[in-house]
Amino acid sequence: MRKTLEAITLAALALLVFVTGRALFGPNPLPDRIPINFDLSGHPVGMGLLYHAAAGPGSSHCPLPAGRGGGAVSLLLSITPGGSPAKTGSICETLALSMNTWLRAELICLFAWLQTAAIHAARHPGEDLAAGSAMVPVSIVAVFGTILWHFVAMRRAARA
Repeated sequence: MRKTLEAITLAALALLVFVTGRALFGPNPLPDRIPINFDLSGHPVGMGLLYHAAAGPGSSHCPLPAGRGGGAVSLLLSITPGGSPAKTGSICETLALSMNTWLRAELICLFAWLQTAAIHAARHPGEDLAAGSAMVPVSIVAVFGTILWHFVAMRRAARA
């Protein structure tokens, strides 16, 4: 099960890297200014400068989520103390590691979704985020649903 979860996380990270690479080096270049902040209905409310090597050192801001934290989230959540749950035999430890892995995959997928929407908004000015109104509820349900499910499972395992 753990290897499957790790494969899901690696696939999500690969998706984020693919979206970033395609945006920066693909056939359809991004404009110099791209939206980086959106309100709950998907309207862009903040713009950022995309890094261009020719723009000089003052313009080295990369507002894409991969540059702002997608990789950092994955790295931070992958640093888990303790050994292998197979050696300790604790079902609660196994569930905690499972929750960590699912949350990492979900957060990376959410970063990829946000990045894809920001790229779309940059290439099509005046349009709102594609599926912007669904992003917040889906994010909340995914993250808190995962946490709640794992906490209930841990509580049941502790009682047994």
